Amino acid sequence: KYGLSEAQKSMVREQVRTHTEPAVILNAMRETATRSPSKGIAAGGLPTREAIANFAKKIDKRNCGGTLAEVKHWCDTHMAVPEDEDEVFILGTDFGEGESCGRFKIFATTVRLLRNLKEMATRGLGNVFLAMDATY
Repeated sequence: KYGLSEAQKSMVREQVRTHTEPAVILNAMRETATRSPSKGIAAGGLPTREAIANFAKKIDKRNCGGTLAEVKHWCDTHMAVPEDEDEVFILGTDFGEGESCGRFKIFATTVRLLRNLKEMATRGLGNVFLAMDATY
């Protein structure tokens, strides 16, 4: 479907796991075809960089990460306040239900950040600013 043989698809799958760029994968195919013709990488010709990139995107979509249940589980296992003041832990979550199903919020912080926030607030430094990020 993507103009790649099964041997080429197998090689792309291996390389995508290590986040290798399509151009580098193509060069690796050329080297393999030259050094080990018996592997059949060049059978039917080598694919284009674009064909490799399209197949790699398909693989990435399948392996894009955890499910929402896995994210919830990870959050649940990282809610304990750690001894290391710079280790991230989850202070709270909202995984939404009803109309907001599919949307979720995770509040991650560190002991040091909370301590600094408390110190700034108790010193009467006026406004306390929080840095927040939202990515979708």
